Amino acid sequence: MPNDVPRERELFLQVFDLPEPERTAFLERACGPDAVLRQRILELLGAGVEMGRFLGGSEVAAPRPSPPAVSRYLLHECLGEGGFGVVYRADQRDPIRRAVALKVLKPGMDSGRVLARFEAERQALARMNHAGIARVYDAGTTECGRPYVAMELVAGPPITRFCDDHQLTVPARLRLLQTVCNALQHAHQKGIIHRDLKPSNVLVSGTPADPEPKIIDFGVAKAVDPGLEAPDGLTRGFELLGTPAYMSPEQARVTDRDIDTRSDVFSMGILLHELLVGRTPWDQVAGGPVGLAHWRSRAGGETHRRPSARLAGLSDAEQAAIAAHRGTTPTLLLAAVRDDLDWIVLRCLEQDPERRYPSASALAEDLGRHLRREPVMAVRPGLRYRAAKFLSRHRIAVAVAAGAALVLATATTLSLFLAVRARDAENRAAQLLDQERRQRLAIEALRLRADEEAASAEAATRYLAREILSAADPDRFPEEELTLRTVLDRASARMKQSPLRDARAEATIHESLGRSYASLGLWASAEPHYDAAHRLYATLRGPDAPETLRTAIDLAYARHASGDSSGAVPLAESAWHLARERLGEAHPLTLHCGNRLAWIYYALGRRADWHRVAEETFQEMQGNAAVEDADLLGIQYLVARKRGSRQGGTFEVGEQLLLQGVELMRQRQGEWHPITLAAQAYLAGYYYDHWRKVSDAEQLLVETLARQRRVLGDRHEATRITLKNLAQFQLRAGHDAGADWALRRLLQLKPVDPAIIANLADLWDRRPPDAAFSQTMDSWTRAGAPPGVRTADAPALEPREYATAAEAVGPGWWESTFFREGPHDGDWVLDMAGIVRGEVWLNGSALAPPFQSAPARHLMAVGPDGLRALRHGTNVLTLRIHEQRADRPVRVKILQLPPANLDPPAPARTDG
Repeated sequence: MPNDVPRERELFLQVFDLPEPERTAFLERACGPDAVLRQRILELLGAGVEMGRFLGGSEVAAPRPSPPAVSRYLLHECLGEGGFGVVYRADQRDPIRRAVALKVLKPGMDSGRVLARFEAERQALARMNHAGIARVYDAGTTECGRPYVAMELVAGPPITRFCDDHQLTVPARLRLLQTVCNALQHAHQKGIIHRDLKPSNVLVSGTPADPEPKIIDFGVAKAVDPGLEAPDGLTRGFELLGTPAYMSPEQARVTDRDIDTRSDVFSMGILLHELLVGRTPWDQVAGGPVGLAHWRSRAGGETHRRPSARLAGLSDAEQAAIAAHRGTTPTLLLAAVRDDLDWIVLRCLEQDPERRYPSASALAEDLGRHLRREPVMAVRPGLRYRAAKFLSRHRIAVAVAAGAALVLATATTLSLFLAVRARDAENRAAQLLDQERRQRLAIEALRLRADEEAASAEAATRYLAREILSAADPDRFPEEELTLRTVLDRASARMKQSPLRDARAEATIHESLGRSYASLGLWASAEPHYDAAHRLYATLRGPDAPETLRTAIDLAYARHASGDSSGAVPLAESAWHLARERLGEAHPLTLHCGNRLAWIYYALGRRADWHRVAEETFQEMQGNAAVEDADLLGIQYLVARKRGSRQGGTFEVGEQLLLQGVELMRQRQGEWHPITLAAQAYLAGYYYDHWRKVSDAEQLLVETLARQRRVLGDRHEATRITLKNLAQFQLRAGHDAGADWALRRLLQLKPVDPAIIANLADLWDRRPPDAAFSQTMDSWTRAGAPPGVRTADAPALEPREYATAAEAVGPGWWESTFFREGPHDGDWVLDMAGIVRGEVWLNGSALAPPFQSAPARHLMAVGPDGLRALRHGTNVLTLRIHEQRADRPVRVKILQLPPANLDPPAPARTDG
């Protein structure tokens, strides 16, 4: 008989999905006079009844035959029907009375090949003797001459339904599957490959406390022993053996050459996936149709998603239902499946059999390792992974505290945590050394690391006690005002003078100093500490360690805040991408990196970039209890700006997000916490940008500013930002009194800020200040530099003198005098016009660093140093003019402004 396998395959796939009335006509047209080919296709269709049900195509329906007559057996209802046989529940009457499962060959299936396969199944079952495999009691032929086999009747549901009905936990399901693996290993040892493992062929009886799983239906099994196989090999042409939804790739290729015990391991992987997440790896509900087209695509190879990713991609309702069947919650179920079980399933489902578990017993052993919290073979046994499993098995609480530079309690706590962790790790490693002989190398490495961390903790403690804490001692510096900035500056100076020999302790202290400077808004001071910590962590832990990534993103943000955006962007992007790759998209550190990067993009005006990063990060933050409040609030503001923008957004959508952020921070942190105040400032800024609800915005700004001044102080970056926003709001609303107050406070904090100068100058031009004292400096003489100043520091300029009301004034040193009567309160301000670049000195003391301003007008507040230099009677004001305007004479006026109230003027009600 010619055996045209490609032709048979093509015709079978075409006719399989056709309704019954159309099949005959199709075969007559396709086969023509080739009766042998037509008969071969009909045989394949007759053997495909069971397969058709799983393929989801048109089932080759055949009327179910009535129970045959079998001597010594009384047959009852049909329990199931396969491709070649029908299984009945029967009562054996002689010589032993018992209930059995009687499998009888179907009528019309008595060809030589089918009879050989049926006999091979009987011989295979007879060879096996295992509690997990249905036993064979008897074999013979019916009165009609059809062969039958009497087997043990398993009174139980499929394994998946048994587990769901009894809400078995994940560990209980794994132990049950171990038992099935052991039974399957027995079959493999007897030379039998099942080739059709699926839930309906693994039945479970007994109770949840003592389940008894059994493997049934070896109808399509393959015998490794040639003596058990039919003479023709049992597989010819295009004969699919097995259930496609649970079939290995080599089975789908329709060849016996590559099928061995690892094909059953592949099916066990699909069964394990279904037990864990209630779904097979394919895109349909467990037990649902696969579809012929999908089955054919699988034969060419297909990659699989991790079970945890499959579970996470389901809807909340589906996750809740699946978790309920496993007696847990969706969050706990996802945590139980992630990592070890992901890798075990994926190793079972490898397309290449060489990369799967070599046997069912190997799979059972790896499941046992997971249940005992030991490292599994499916994961590469790296030192870090083995150490993590070691710590997990013995419940060692590991906490790494950061921030050991400034505050005594934080620094001491960090040192204690490091020391305790090191001692605990060393003690437990010593106690468990005999029990963990297979992990001796990993434990030894853990002990060495514990010794290093103990030494680092001791070095950090000594340094904190000797250097940093002594910087806060007022007895050593009685002449200076002790402030947080002063303590940080002294500690930084000591770090440069006396660096630690222990690189780990030095990295920790640098990171803490950087974080402390950053909390004060002193980003330029924080940057070198973040840089040092980042370089040390990269050397000690590697470029993708969490400590390295954390300091990398903080360093990038410090560079950006200090004005170095070109160096900040690539570093921030690299940290974000590495964190997503190494830690996962939902890890708190990944979300922190996303928040920082989005804000950098936002400040640079890269609209598309900050929209993308903010939305991606915000989605991962939803329902994530581990996310930091500051990161959640920052991303929420950016997303609100995007969704509430005038370009395609809705004001109410953005407002609702920000209102939720304010309420959440009040609940978590209280009304006075800096995070809550930042949330209020974000909401006020949103109202200002849209110029909506301006009365509410002004009230929020005034309230936030008052609390920030009390909690953070006037010089904190957050306070200055709110003060600047309030000044801009008052200017736009026309509230001159409030704007004057806010701008004067800003001028005191940043005496030569060009933006403040421009706003205040415009305001005073429109509304002259109420000055209690004013003197115009109209008499100037050339002078040398004040005492102690090296005049050669500045480049020499050609004299360019222009007439004024008094003497000609040009580049160089000039001085004038003014008279001050008695003590004063309030602000002293210099109002200078005509000078583009220059310096100002009062009685020999510099009032500020050299300044430069485009409007060529400067309002300079006389700060604390200037007030100390101010004398009763005659005072000398010295100017060093580097450049002046050619079209405007130099004018300098001294204003003594009346004192301002501690709090800004009450907000004026404004409709908006």
